[in-house]
Amino acid sequence: MLSPVHIYPSLALVPLCVAADSTLQGLGLGLISFAILFLGGIAVHPIAARLHPRLRIPAAVLVSGTLIVCLQLLLSAYLHALYMAIGAYTPLLAAAFIGVGFEESRVRSVRRSVQYGTLVGTAALLFMTGIGLVREMLSHGGLLLDAPTLLGGRYAGLSVHFDSVDRWALVVGLPSGGFLLVGIGLTIFAIRTRARAAAEANRQPGS
Repeated sequence: MLSPVHIYPSLALVPLCVAADSTLQGLGLGLISFAILFLGGIAVHPIAARLHPRLRIPAAVLVSGTLIVCLQLLLSAYLHALYMAIGAYTPLLAAAFIGVGFEESRVRSVRRSVQYGTLVGTAALLFMTGIGLVREMLSHGGLLLDAPTLLGGRYAGLSVHFDSVDRWALVVGLPSGGFLLVGIGLTIFAIRTRARAAAEANRQPGS
């Protein structure tokens, strides 16, 4: 289950929300984030187990840089249009990987490391896809509008167009609109987390 422990490390990816102004771009960045955090949890543990705790975070950053370059090459080879749209922002993913290095400095189980990376990656995937989806719906008046450009002309049928877009919603397509949606999402998450904690405290006997 996702918790603040897994949500808040994904905030290192907030600058990427500026780049994700469509569903496909958010999904692409989210999948890359998930792959780096998941594979990194497997790759970092054998290295970190043999290093001093102070060297584990730098080792995690080096591993993340290697994974990012490999994924950039794959993305450029098979989905070059998507790479041209989001490839310049993928190096920022190294910041999120610091959380995996911090987790490695506290635990010695590869299962825990992979579990942590998977949950943080899932949070990042949902976070970026949701931000991209909302921004595309409100500011561009549709869904998957860039599918023909990013995936090829045969995927043009995936695009969905709406009737009109209100002028006030156009601000969501700006970089500041991405940060606004992030703030709204975090506020809702914090309110729900506190409400859940209060409900659990009320259910405890003797409270």
